[in-house]
Order: sequence, then C-alpha cells, then structure tokens
Amino acid sequence: MSMFNAKFGLGGLGKGLGGSRQPLDPAAEISRLLNQHTHHWMALEKEIKDVKAKQEGAQQAYAAAVTAREGARCRLAEAEASLAGVQAEEAHCSAELEAGQTANARLLEEVEAVKAELQGLTSEADQARHEFTDQVAQLMAELK
Repeated sequence: MSMFNAKFGLGGLGKGLGGSRQPLDPAAEISRLLNQHTHHWMALEKEIKDVKAKQEGAQQAYAAAVTAREGARCRLAEAEASLAGVQAEEAHCSAELEAGQTANARLLEEVEAVKAELQGLTSEADQARHEFTDQVAQLMAELK
C-alpha cells in the first residue's frame, strides 16, 4: 500500500465487509477526499495561525527583553557615573580631612608653646608677687 493510499484511506478501496467488493463511486470518493483535504487544510491553517501568534508573542517578549536590557545598561552607566562622582567626593573629603588634621596638629603645637610661655610668665609673675609682698611686708614692718 503506498503512503498516499495509506494516508488518505485508499488502501482498502473496493473491499467491504467480509472482503466483498463494492463498486467504486468516483464522485463519492472525490467528495470524501475533498472533505478530508479541506479538513486537513483547515487544521494546517489553524496550526499556522497558532504558530504565527506564538512567534509574534516571542518577538514581543524578545523586544521587551532587549528594551529591559538597554534600560539596565543605562542604569548601570548612571550608577557607574554616580560611583565615580562619589569616589571623587570621597577623595576630596579625605584630602580636606588630612589638611584639617595637619592644621589641627600645628595649632595644638602652637597652643602647647603658648601654654609653656604662659607657664613661664606665671612663674615670673608669682615670683614678682611674692617679692612684692615681701617688700610690702618689710616696708610695713619698717613703718611700725
């Protein structure tokens, strides 16, 4: 039996129940084959529509994914630019902090030097006050 005859049910033409031969009605056979082809053609058209719909859905999903990827790339570029700005600001602040610490250390040295100078002046003032008090006491003793 050929593939064509097997596919379209032509292998058993002329054989009815019990193997008896029935006369072949060409119009009925053509009508049956036409109906079978029409049904097959309609099924193929539906399948083609379904495949096209799936393909369109896949293309839309792909376009959305490409758009999302481009958006992510833009956000990544923005984040990298922001990071570079933050790093530059951090370097600037770090340099300012270091300069401030250096100035603070210099001022602390100056304060310590002024304290030492004041300590010396305070000692001299205390000694001078003590001598003055002694002189006043001596003069008071002489006046009595």
